[in-house]
Amino acid sequence: NYRITDIQAALGTSQLNKINIFTKKRNQIAKMYNKNFKNIKNLMIPFKKKHIHHTYHLYTFLINFKKLNITKNQFMKNLHKQKIGSQVLYIPVFLQPYYKNKYNLKISDFPISMKYYEQALSIPIFYDLKKKEQDKVIKKIIKLINQSK
Repeated sequence: NYRITDIQAALGTSQLNKINIFTKKRNQIAKMYNKNFKNIKNLMIPFKKKHIHHTYHLYTFLINFKKLNITKNQFMKNLHKQKIGSQVLYIPVFLQPYYKNKYNLKISDFPISMKYYEQALSIPIFYDLKKKEQDKVIKKIIKLINQSK
């Protein structure tokens, strides 16, 4: 039985009524990230065409960790030490054991997907993210990139 309860439906409806407010706030946060990260060497901000409305469910950028001479895990651990969450959200299907084994998939068969996976990192973007917290995230990421060169 996958039906939702009346309480879940009411909660979902109340959240839908706020979606424009949530989206506007996330876009403001993303705009600040983009402004501060756009000229950082070895970091690529998310690309968005002008006519596209983005909800920024996630803020994922690409970092060339190889050029920075640091692994993604080390970078994430350093952020964690600063109390900054980061995450890798989508592990490619071809790396999942079931598909890898069943279809004999090799990393070399998916070079573009693998490159994206190796460089993608998501950082905090949520409605209650305060300006002070966002400034800390920006400052620490830039500092960590500059130290890693």
